[in-house]
Amino acid sequence: MAKKYKSFKIKEMTASLGAEVVGLDITSKLSKTKLNELHQAWLEHQVLFFRDQPLTPEQHVSFTKNFGELQGPGYMPTLDGFPNVYVQEYPDLYKGIVSDVDWHIDASFMKKPLK
Repeated sequence: MAKKYKSFKIKEMTASLGAEVVGLDITSKLSKTKLNELHQAWLEHQVLFFRDQPLTPEQHVSFTKNFGELQGPGYMPTLDGFPNVYVQEYPDLYKGIVSDVDWHIDASFMKKPLK
């Protein structure tokens, strides 16, 4: 069973991996308390999902810096002016697909894998 948090709710996706964070606005700077709770949720669930968060590229970069140093550009295309924001190469390829693409993490083979 998921731990209770004061700053947001957790909706478990499966019994073993992943949870949706509900009720936390990640478009603005988060307090230390919220970041600590978010870190604990990440440790508990390994993968966190944030739905309906219309992030600008600046907000995306700002939010992800809370989790450590950002990876520089590599083999994937990036957003113009934002070398740390990768762009989906084939956005139409995965439209409507629900479950036939296995979960994975890009760049896990790198010297310093992504978090």
